[in-house]
Amino acid sequence: MFRVPAAVAAALALCLMADDALAFGDTCHKDVAARGAAESSMSRAQASAIAAWEKKVAAIHGRRFANWWYSGERLIECSWNKAGSRFSCNAIAIPCGRRR
Repeated sequence: MFRVPAAVAAALALCLMADDALAFGDTCHKDVAARGAAESSMSRAQASAIAAWEKKVAAIHGRRFANWWYSGERLIECSWNKAGSRFSCNAIAIPCGRRR
């Protein structure tokens, strides 16, 4: 049985991931920010912000770029409303499109 040292396995994994990273988003645009609806839970507020971001990107750049999970430098910023009863989130990311 052939054993691969952990360091070699980690280096190989990084090389394989780098290959995927090179294929990632051959076309990217300037970052886009969108605000979601105020929600009673953090997870719903985050989902609302992501949905708002995808809708806004689709309107600006087309559906090809409107995938939150295929965007770069994703950031979600959330805060409470003044009453402290609802969350509101902003989703910010760089929209990228897959190679065609």
